[in-house]
Amino acid sequence: MSTARLSVLFDLCPAFDGHYGIPQETRLSFSLLRGVDDLDVTGLIQHPALPLARGRRPYRPGTRKLTPAENLNIMSRLVATTTPRSGRFGPLRNSAAFAAALFWLGCRSKSGLTMPLDEFEGAEFGDFLWQSLFSKTLAADEFEHCRNSRYATLSPPLRAMRATALLPWPRRYARVDTSRYDVLIAQTPWPGLVHRQTQLVVRYHDGVPLFLPHTVKQPRRHQKYQLHALAANAKSALFACVSNSAKAKLLCIFPELESRSFVVHDCVAPDYIPSSPRREAIVEIVASRIEPSSEPHFGSVQRRSSFYRVHLSAQNFRFILMVGTLEPRKNHLGLLASWEALRLKSAGAPALVLVGSPGWQNERVFGAMRTWQQRGLLFHLSAVPSSEMRLLYAAAEAVVCPSIEEGFDLPAVEALCCGGVVAASDIPVHREVLEEAAAYFDPYSPQGICQTLSRILSADSQKELRDKALLQAAKFDKSNILRQWEEVFEYCRSRRSKTASHFGK
Repeated sequence: MSTARLSVLFDLCPAFDGHYGIPQETRLSFSLLRGVDDLDVTGLIQHPALPLARGRRPYRPGTRKLTPAENLNIMSRLVATTTPRSGRFGPLRNSAAFAAALFWLGCRSKSGLTMPLDEFEGAEFGDFLWQSLFSKTLAADEFEHCRNSRYATLSPPLRAMRATALLPWPRRYARVDTSRYDVLIAQTPWPGLVHRQTQLVVRYHDGVPLFLPHTVKQPRRHQKYQLHALAANAKSALFACVSNSAKAKLLCIFPELESRSFVVHDCVAPDYIPSSPRREAIVEIVASRIEPSSEPHFGSVQRRSSFYRVHLSAQNFRFILMVGTLEPRKNHLGLLASWEALRLKSAGAPALVLVGSPGWQNERVFGAMRTWQQRGLLFHLSAVPSSEMRLLYAAAEAVVCPSIEEGFDLPAVEALCCGGVVAASDIPVHREVLEEAAAYFDPYSPQGICQTLSRILSADSQKELRDKALLQAAKFDKSNILRQWEEVFEYCRSRRSKTASHFGK
């Protein structure tokens, strides 16, 4: 890499959520870039929904230094505000605090005042940093690195920043004081303005809220938020797209971004490696990670234990695996219909294991799942750590990725890294990241999915796909991801040189 050092502010907001997707990619990318010698990386702590207490103001010559007690109080108060208020009036007080933050943010934006970035000293708050931001993805040996990293804080919640530009006033985003940083890497289209010497880099994951708004959780709100923020970012930001497919979607909206768009693939956790799991271990994982909200009603612990002992026999438990939040674009209904057709063709067809949070617009999916769950043929899991996911990927007869749209599809690549047998919908991003290491099907044809599954369940097909999987997975080695990031940072360095030259005249 170039010897010109860059000061990078790295958005950690999504890390407060979930095991998979953007939260996981956020944690992995922070870990990856933090280890690069010519980058000075600072994590930006901002909560998605809760206003945070102010962190420590940056020290300026001539101001009084804080006592240890004062410093501790500031850090401790900030940590306390990352937890929602509880009790009878807790939700009401949370809503009132959000409304106050939105009003304050609107006033600052209207008046042209800059939002400050504060400092957070994490050395004494390692448990908070680890449990709240990193533990769902990173290995335990990274605890000390996370505890001792540099952090900045932004008080207003991200949702309030998104809403500001859509209010009757001020109808513009607030400016954030990023003057100490050369680069700000945002994980989604960013609802804010940066200092003129800071290059905004937007991690562009997908255009689902714009191209498939009917499939997202809050269609009207998310469609407006993403398009408005994208339009603002498009004026000067760089875009690090997770795939060529995601880049093509972005250029459909803003063709003028061709020269400022790059492809930087998602990071894959090092946990995902080939393994030969014992069947007893697989059965234990399935039984212990059942999603509580969708589990059949048993009435007693004894009946539950007896049910899983009967239907999760280590001697003959075979399964097809799908990983993804239960939401419309993931196409769970298409997979369920094809799996039911497969069972009609063969009474000995594998069970179905679904891994993912309950998501939204899922009533029909839960209805279709219920009968099979009660028969012990379908299992819905959630919050499965990577150490267990790799065993599921390796043991599955097939890992099915039936989405109708994806920006990258991290589970598909994770399955390749584990030597899994992958069957995927025939969409551009799957052809790009999986190439010849998957069997493809039309996601709108349950019969076509069934035929593909029937074909790859044979021993010969499985061996062929497992051999190809590891060859394809090697393309997502972290050294390749770093090379892709370096293209982005070289652009940032050249811009910094031009800016310094301009202001030096």
